[in-house]
Amino acid sequence: METENNRLACLDVAPFATLRARRICIIKPSALGDVVQSLPVIHAVRHRFPCATLSWVINDSFAPLIEPAGVVDEVIRFERDKFRSMTPISRGRLWEFGRLLKSKKFDLVIDLQGLFRSAAMGWVTGAPVRIGLASAREGATLSYTHIANDLPIERGAVDRYWSVAELLGVGDLPKEFPLRISNAERHAATSMIGSLPRPWVAVNAGSRWQTKRWPAEHFAASMERSVGPRKGSVVIIGGPSEESVADEVARGLTIPYVNLAGRTSLRSLAAVLESVDLLVTNDSGPMHLAAAVGTPTVSIFTCTSPARAGAFGPGHSILQTSVSCRASYIKQCSRMDCMKELTSNKLLPILNDSLDSLRQEISRAA
Repeated sequence: METENNRLACLDVAPFATLRARRICIIKPSALGDVVQSLPVIHAVRHRFPCATLSWVINDSFAPLIEPAGVVDEVIRFERDKFRSMTPISRGRLWEFGRLLKSKKFDLVIDLQGLFRSAAMGWVTGAPVRIGLASAREGATLSYTHIANDLPIERGAVDRYWSVAELLGVGDLPKEFPLRISNAERHAATSMIGSLPRPWVAVNAGSRWQTKRWPAEHFAASMERSVGPRKGSVVIIGGPSEESVADEVARGLTIPYVNLAGRTSLRSLAAVLESVDLLVTNDSGPMHLAAAVGTPTVSIFTCTSPARAGAFGPGHSILQTSVSCRASYIKQCSRMDCMKELTSNKLLPILNDSLDSLRQEISRAA
């Protein structure tokens, strides 16, 4: 550990004030929440190198979110599913992908993923400057020429990634999310929810981890008891794999709602989240997407840490379980005590306060 700390101290003092780069590669393939939380530092990199060609290695499924925004000059799609096996075909594809990266002749690579796979991508480019995070795992730091000290780990990803902006001398810039939702995208979102009475409360009951998924019946009960008396409506969101849990929420509602699960692209989801008044959600990618477009959230935390994974910025509220194994980052659990302990009764005071504040804002804007 002492050797690694010395290495960090040594590599952290590079003369980046004079660094020039014409071709820059950002490596951040996944996941949705992390991709969204990368946007501020990528915006800062663009500011630091306004004339450089900026490329982003990103998972194929997330590319449609950032391509229309023009955040970078080039999106390099990483089709992860094609590299999962070690068959000759898969190895051939991996070799070709490496050759593609090397052919770009990058001057600067920034690895925000911090895993062996992403570090290998950076290394194979042959870029003379390769920046990574001190929190990187799987030996990834060994491939970096310079390390941004994003420790301690118990803070939000936006702030941790921002250590790269600080290293590059642009840490005084505001943290911005340049998603650039168009008027056409906003109009399409309004057409899906505009006939419903306000306040519009979006519900995201899905999550990739079993231990993050608060029961659908709890979401429905909370909406009935809080949104219902305020004559509002519910906008259920979710990806194609979350349609069943979205249907469960819908079956528990007697108040006005629309179920958009499986019906939105990432861009249209961002526009919907920008349009609604509040998002009630598990710890998930849509939570970070809502924060990025300026919508307040009420987030439910069980197995993850709100200090580390909470929504960025002001105006967000959190309900966290009090069980002893909270924030354990366990993906599967046979007991699920947190879900039994976190009843809808515990969410109601937080949800009611958020909705009352929103009602005052809506009345002032009317």
